[in-house]
Amino acid sequence: MGFSDELSLVLIQGDAKPSCSGFLIADFLPLSTLSVDFFTNINFQTLINVCEGQKALYNTSCNCAQLPSSCRDNRFSGLASCSAYLPKIASRTDCVFGNAPATVTAPGSIVGRKRRSEW
Repeated sequence: MGFSDELSLVLIQGDAKPSCSGFLIADFLPLSTLSVDFFTNINFQTLINVCEGQKALYNTSCNCAQLPSSCRDNRFSGLASCSAYLPKIASRTDCVFGNAPATVTAPGSIVGRKRRSEW
């Protein structure tokens, strides 16, 4: 997952110290025994906080737009951050949340297309 401007700003404003090759991992991992899942969970939780704090970002930020489907992915759905987030968005019907009711159309039809007689 690449970092959007919004997510990058939150990470920079925290305790992270940018370096020429990105952020120093030691800033995020105070103990060398912490797992990759710990680091991944922190990134997801930070992104969830950003997106939920400014819900309009679901429509303007690539990271926020991908968050619901990323948390549903088998690789991440077991993270504590995603496990808590998914029930919160289960009833939202915006397309970005993946819960919008399907629009049934006849094969070959285009929703909203006018009939020739309506021209």
